[in-house]
Amino acid sequence: MKSQDTFKDYDFDGPNISVLLDVMSYNSYLNSFYMNMVASEMFLDSAQRYDSIVSHSKELNYLPQSATSAAAIVEFDVITTGITQGYLSIPKGTKFTGVNSNGTFDYATREKYEFKSPNTTFKVSNVFIYEGSYFKDSYIVNYDIENQRFLISNKNMDINSINVNVSDRIGGQTAPYTRAKTLFGLNQQSNVFFIQAAENNLYEIVFGDGYFGNRPINGSTVTVDYMVCNGSEGNDIRSVTLSDDLGRINGGIAEPQLITITMEASGGANQESIDSVRFSAPRYFAAQQRAVSTDDYYSLIREKFQGEIGDVSIIGGETIEPKQYGTVIVSIKPTAGVIVPDYVKSRVAKYMRDYIAIPNRIKFTDPSYFFCGVKTKVEYDIFATNKTTTEINSAVLSSIVNYSKNNLEKFNSDLRYSRLVSTIDNADDSITSNETELRMIKRIAPKFNYLVKETYKLNNAIYV
Repeated sequence: MKSQDTFKDYDFDGPNISVLLDVMSYNSYLNSFYMNMVASEMFLDSAQRYDSIVSHSKELNYLPQSATSAAAIVEFDVITTGITQGYLSIPKGTKFTGVNSNGTFDYATREKYEFKSPNTTFKVSNVFIYEGSYFKDSYIVNYDIENQRFLISNKNMDINSINVNVSDRIGGQTAPYTRAKTLFGLNQQSNVFFIQAAENNLYEIVFGDGYFGNRPINGSTVTVDYMVCNGSEGNDIRSVTLSDDLGRINGGIAEPQLITITMEASGGANQESIDSVRFSAPRYFAAQQRAVSTDDYYSLIREKFQGEIGDVSIIGGETIEPKQYGTVIVSIKPTAGVIVPDYVKSRVAKYMRDYIAIPNRIKFTDPSYFFCGVKTKVEYDIFATNKTTTEINSAVLSSIVNYSKNNLEKFNSDLRYSRLVSTIDNADDSITSNETELRMIKRIAPKFNYLVKETYKLNNAIYV
């Protein structure tokens, strides 16, 4: 500015012009920072806010997975008095209480069960209970409100538990609405609803437009009941007790005996993370609602059963020996435990039938696990921390466990020695170094008095 004739009479060393220049510089800096942040949130690859990720996933027709209830199967005997009809009913929403290392959790049934007995003792079996408590939201349809929305009020809602009913304002008749994922086969009489992610980690109900799906009339009452759960914390319950009085429900006296868990509680998962949505959304979109390639199978199964499975590996039958043309091999790692229950495998097979473009047979194989034994010697500066040796030991152990969860407990994952050592060093600021040894472990359980021959491929050198 000093070189221009227009400003030759200005005192650039004076306070007023300096203030103006500082304001202009600061404003330019803020604008550049703001534009950089806005531009980053405009793309799925670089977005950091969950609301931005959700917005981009909508464009790809991908629904981020909600929190998911842990499920268990229980059985028990019930000794009754005064129940003469010979039937014992366990209605939907019957409450149980489960206990694990994380605390006490509420469980409930999602469907009605009925059992018959020729005497006063009823054998209750194969009852599915789900972690969480039922909540209900109600709305009045009002088309005078521009862009009316039906937001579900709880963040930890399990979308698999949603039930929607619409009451006609004139006759008071209530019609159940079922969830739809595509527009195929819908007409203006179809009582369906859609679920989509919304801001602030919430979800919302969307109804049809009168052409693809029925549009509730003005003044109707919409009732949504669902379960709110604690995600992964509800897995692996050790004991279960019945909270509701089955005698009162059935018009008599009912005394439940010891409840046995026939299938451990599993499948509980937290809401899908940003990194998971960023990875899964474009692959789900590429599948285009059909299963042809292994990526298609992977995306469809992960999207549908994400709360019940930790990871899935898909292998074409033509890539294995001996060849199995026309076969798709599916291996599933559960979110809890090591082997996925058979009922989950059956649901996966049934779900995939509608998406298989060419005749294929789905076969399941349970994953084979290799474990890593970690022996580490840590040195730390006792003058740089107030923690005891036990506390340092706990911090190191926690860092190793977190490293395993974040980097190893999925298919096609590699253990990087340098990263593990760095993770141990970063467990506490006082740690100066560590000396770590690793061992590969394969756990086997051969049957007693039976000849067993198995081959294990370690894919790593063995040092003797």
